[in-house]
Amino acid sequence: RYRPKGDYVEHFRHLLEAATADRLRTDRVGVELSGGLDSPAVAAVAKRLLEGSGRPFEMNAHTLVYDRLIPDQERHFSGLVAEKLGIPQLVLAADGYGLFERYDEVLEGQPEPSNDPTAIRNVDMLRALPARQRVVLTGWDGDALLNESPKPYFRHLWKSRRYWRLLIDVAAYALWQRRTGPLAWRDWLKAKLAKPSPAVSSYPAWLNPEFEQRLGLRARHQQYTATARPHPLRPYAIRNLGFVQGSSDFFDGHDAGQTRLPIDYRHPLMDLRVVEFCLSLPPYPWCVKKHLLREHLRGVVPEAVRTRPKSPLAGDPDMVLLAKSGTDLLDGFLACRALARYVDREKVPSAALAGEEHMVWVHLRPLALNRWLQTRLHPQSAASP
Repeated sequence: RYRPKGDYVEHFRHLLEAATADRLRTDRVGVELSGGLDSPAVAAVAKRLLEGSGRPFEMNAHTLVYDRLIPDQERHFSGLVAEKLGIPQLVLAADGYGLFERYDEVLEGQPEPSNDPTAIRNVDMLRALPARQRVVLTGWDGDALLNESPKPYFRHLWKSRRYWRLLIDVAAYALWQRRTGPLAWRDWLKAKLAKPSPAVSSYPAWLNPEFEQRLGLRARHQQYTATARPHPLRPYAIRNLGFVQGSSDFFDGHDAGQTRLPIDYRHPLMDLRVVEFCLSLPPYPWCVKKHLLREHLRGVVPEAVRTRPKSPLAGDPDMVLLAKSGTDLLDGFLACRALARYVDREKVPSAALAGEEHMVWVHLRPLALNRWLQTRLHPQSAASP
């Protein structure tokens, strides 16, 4: 614990520079640049390191945006960052891509199916990078490290009977977020009294019964989705990092052996030194709404970006495309013979009846699996949408 608050920022800056330097080791680099905080932080450090080397270098930013399909401000805010850092930016507008478009290119040679129906847009972005650029830095995963809710921390203070500290920190948080007065307390009371939404199982009913029983899929699914006791101070971070370390294919999905492109992805924020430091921080205020990153970026990026609230996409572009395509995409696909070993095609519901958004993606998996099987067994038939 540091008494001077600036030491937290300085320690983070030192670790991020070391993590980025270890992953740079080239004078030609690209950066996945967004209008948020994570990737601009990495881009700024990389630019400073390259300038400090005293050698000529090439650095480019690339950004995926939506101009028409959904309300999206990434072009504007990422452009502000690129201009401030003085690096050229390649922008790809993804509005024109359809679901499962050129899916054979995505699945060719893949060791497993992909349930990303617009994955080709990422492939096109990488193909558009300069031919000499072989290293790409990303900002993953600043959300997991530094975007924790303050509630677990306040709850910990209450259980520890540190009432005076709780009172001070809650009051400071309310002033910081300007959440004072009767309206704020009314919203808090309403949230506390609201009935929790019933849990919805994501286990699909369309699995082939013999396949399901032979591999014990239902029991494995229950074990996988079992709710572990959350961490008392950093539940969001521990849950997400555990997913990346355990069942996620995050690093495999960025490997050149799977992308089949000569691109080496590197993730400075996932450096163990950075991860361990962020997990050791006092959760409040440093890990609330990326306060540490915002302080680190003071004077580095435009204030409009640094003080911008956390802004996820205003809508799911894939869901918009699914709505535009009607039900033909999910309802009309013809199952290849091999699909029957894994899926009962008759039990795959209509897109119109698929329920909540996350269940729509569950029910798109048979279609993705069908396309992957076609590329493995009948490559020519997979080229058609």
